[in-house]
Amino acid sequence: MPGCPSCGTTTSSTGRFCTECGAELTAPPAEPGATATTAEYLTDRLHVDTPKSPPLPPSLDGVSESIETAPPPTSGGSASQDQRISGFALKPVVAISIAALTSVAVLGAAVAFFVNRRFSTHTLTGTYIVFEEDQKSSGSCSPISKGYDDVGPGTDVVVSSPNGSELAFGELEGGFAVTLLESLREQPPEEFGGERAKRELENNIASLGSRANNGCKFDFRVSGIPKGERYYVVMIGRTRGEQRVEESDMKKPLRLSLGDMADLP
Repeated sequence: MPGCPSCGTTTSSTGRFCTECGAELTAPPAEPGATATTAEYLTDRLHVDTPKSPPLPPSLDGVSESIETAPPPTSGGSASQDQRISGFALKPVVAISIAALTSVAVLGAAVAFFVNRRFSTHTLTGTYIVFEEDQKSSGSCSPISKGYDDVGPGTDVVVSSPNGSELAFGELEGGFAVTLLESLREQPPEEFGGERAKRELENNIASLGSRANNGCKFDFRVSGIPKGERYYVVMIGRTRGEQRVEESDMKKPLRLSLGDMADLP
């Protein structure tokens, strides 16, 4: 019969409290087949104290708290792993990808701009008329004055940059007689300040009669002129002066002339 640990009175083996002093008696050990937790089994059946973690140094207290309060893992992996993937892996990758795409786009735009400016070209077209007294009014022709003997089919047409660098070359072609009035009618009214101004000029030329000189007209075409200059300098031959053409006007036909258009007092 067990005795009370407090007063020593012999008690019943089935009682939990002492019948003499009321003190709690020692609980009997669990039977081998009883349901118990692992800790209870180790403590009650094998008399092994439940192991306790050694105290952490003060500097690790925060780590211990974060471990104890960490959320349980999910079926697809731990929450901390998900957080690392989303917070520290995917975001930098997305940022790097966006930066890379932006860099490629900027580089592509710069290359396209460079290629367009340096490798795209203008094509300049135009006419060159040499007016002379006694020039015939129709058919093929060539300048008849000795002072214009450097002008004719095959004469160079040179297009240069503002600094004098020669950019592209062409040559005069043809040689067809044209009257002064015909040459005027080929040109758009804007070049004379409007339709009314052009009609007045046509009337003035018609009133000249035979005093209006005819001309010998040549065509030219110069291809491969690099874009990007503020303006261009066009020369017919090497001794006939220069004509400045703004880049915005390079698509328009250029009409040049030489000599006297009329025999005026």
